[in-house]
Amino acid sequence: MSFKFNFGDADSDSETENDSILPGSKLQTGFLPPQFYTLKDLVSKIPCNLSYTSVQITHSKLLPRRELYDVRMQIMAEDNVNEKISSQKETSVGLGNEDILSQVYEGGLKTWECSIDLVKYLEDEATLLPTASRFLELGCGTALPSLYLFSQLLQINQPGCFTLTLADYNIDVLTLVTMPNLFLTWILTTQPYLPAEGDVDVTPALVDAFLADVEGRGIEIRFVSGGWCAEMVYGMGGEYDLILGSETIYSLGTMPAFVEVLLGSLKANGRGVVAAKKLYFGVGGSIADFSDAVKRFESWEMSLIREIGDAGVGRVIVEVKKER
Repeated sequence: MSFKFNFGDADSDSETENDSILPGSKLQTGFLPPQFYTLKDLVSKIPCNLSYTSVQITHSKLLPRRELYDVRMQIMAEDNVNEKISSQKETSVGLGNEDILSQVYEGGLKTWECSIDLVKYLEDEATLLPTASRFLELGCGTALPSLYLFSQLLQINQPGCFTLTLADYNIDVLTLVTMPNLFLTWILTTQPYLPAEGDVDVTPALVDAFLADVEGRGIEIRFVSGGWCAEMVYGMGGEYDLILGSETIYSLGTMPAFVEVLLGSLKANGRGVVAAKKLYFGVGGSIADFSDAVKRFESWEMSLIREIGDAGVGRVIVEVKKER
């Protein structure tokens, strides 16, 4: 099957054309449409104080993460005049009892173990970065893989021309978790004497310094919310060198759309790297289903690049790219 988005004549009865299209190219019913944001759009939403801890990746690598109680406190402070709105926002960012609520919350607040697997892989494969300038993380949530990439870009001593795009279904997740985590990564990378956990006062001067430093380094940061579809691909601009995803293939219902966004956003010699469990019990997705979904498109292939042998459900990291 050749790669193609479903934007042809809806009344067309061409059997060949219909056979070459997966249904995920159009936004699925009930899902939020894509919305696009700049760094300035979201940095303005950071509260005046952030409480954070750090995730231990390796013995020498820590990545900051905003504390969950701090997220809850911000929601309560902003929405204390309307308890219904506060409750809805807590649900949308995953502060309820459910790990996933389809079309509402897709797990963005939790740090999933496969995201840590993916960061460890990036740490080991240092050759990925020097040849790449456009990065995308799909289903980013707390965004550990992107935080790692960002921290590496901040250590380059000369200005470049980089694009880092972070996509999550929920704008509340991007605002309350993803953006603060990026900001904290900048602080802890540029001011390494700070402790691995604690509180940071977010002053206007600190925000201005963050924006100026990121711009001066030639790093453009973008954000996208909403469901996976062709409109998202077009809005992001495509041509990414490296696309990352972790725990993004758990649902058979959204897997075709994820595959189309992944393939449609990669440049010809780009790489997609996806970390996932071999099988998602009770949900339906599996790495075998993901492989089948990729193989439906001509000239694309998926290969196993790492297997994690911890106890419990097996986890893997796979690479998706065009056949040579």
